[in-house]
Amino acid sequence: NTNRMILSHHLQQWGAASTGAESGAQALALLHRAAEDGLPFDAAILDMQMPGMDGLELARTIAAHPRLSSIRLVMLTSLGDQGGAAQAAGVHLTLTKPVAQIRLREALTTLFVSGTVAPAPQTPSPRPLSLSGHVLLAEDNAVNREVALGMLEMLGCCVYAVEHGRLAVEAVAAQRFDLILMDCQMPEMDGFTATALIREQEASATPSRHIPIVALTANAMEGDRARCLAAGMDDYLTKPFTLQSLQDMLSRWLPVKSTGLPPVSQPATPRKTEPPEMTSLPEPLPELLDTQAWKAILALQRPGQPDLLAKILGLYLKDSHELVDKIQAAVTDRNARLLQEAAHSLKSRSATLGAHQLAELCKQLELAGRTQSCEQTEQRVDQLTKVFAETCALFCQELKGRAA
Repeated sequence: NTNRMILSHHLQQWGAASTGAESGAQALALLHRAAEDGLPFDAAILDMQMPGMDGLELARTIAAHPRLSSIRLVMLTSLGDQGGAAQAAGVHLTLTKPVAQIRLREALTTLFVSGTVAPAPQTPSPRPLSLSGHVLLAEDNAVNREVALGMLEMLGCCVYAVEHGRLAVEAVAAQRFDLILMDCQMPEMDGFTATALIREQEASATPSRHIPIVALTANAMEGDRARCLAAGMDDYLTKPFTLQSLQDMLSRWLPVKSTGLPPVSQPATPRKTEPPEMTSLPEPLPELLDTQAWKAILALQRPGQPDLLAKILGLYLKDSHELVDKIQAAVTDRNARLLQEAAHSLKSRSATLGAHQLAELCKQLELAGRTQSCEQTEQRVDQLTKVFAETCALFCQELKGRAA
């Protein structure tokens, strides 16, 4: 409701008439009624995560109806880059929440230039920057850690990675870093506690210094940014993040070594055995899997290094079954804290690999744990178990194809 009011206020400021809807079903009813009255809507801004009918289903329904198919569609999502799935559903532009006012206005302007619909954009390649800096990465999730390491190395950073906040505090005491990427939810010591201890270290040091700390969070909820800044963090990055969004953030805090050249040099001649591209999965898989996330990982592959996508898929398959077991046990035992923690961890790594349907189910279970409402989650856990098995089957299929 708050986000809807903010969007309505922005649109009113720009001279656009708008109508809000609380659900996909209500939105469809409004669109049909307007078309029948001869006053059709020109555009629709859809939220990816909605109860009942989600944004993708709503977009497909609009695009498939003859009277509604001319409506320009903008998708808002907090689950990272879903451009492939959204484009397949008929969406023209996808924006990641929270959306800056100027970015939303630019997107709407693009849609209405010359009265024509702009084609859905491909995920842009990062500008050719090479950054200089010694970065500490604190991330407990092995899948997310490998992806972040690949991105940071691609951008020219020297990276030291740790698995939880206590190790991050110890690393800062022993080494000098130019920037810290700090996951908010970690075992042993979370990112908020670690940040507070690092700030205490800095205050007592001679001479004192301030290391920029960027929060990494998979929640993307109202108030998260304020909480991170109040804890002493300097910036905020929502997971799963793209190479472009990481570069944009780092360029605010780290010096640029050079411009006009790619951050990673290409060899004069290719290796004899390059890791394969995506092998055996059908394209597209908008319902279960957005393989754009895999293509982004493939773009991080370094010459002469082991197959990065295969490594990350293997890490996912190794650890994620235990998280599903924890989710099932948490629901059986009505253990809200365990449910929240396990669902959060599975959500984050699933979103990183483009398994957004699974990530959305995890998000719902995480919320149930956070609000202490574990009583009516059995059916949702059954659905999660089914989707998880189907997702893992696709991952195994890709791993088998890459090993062949």
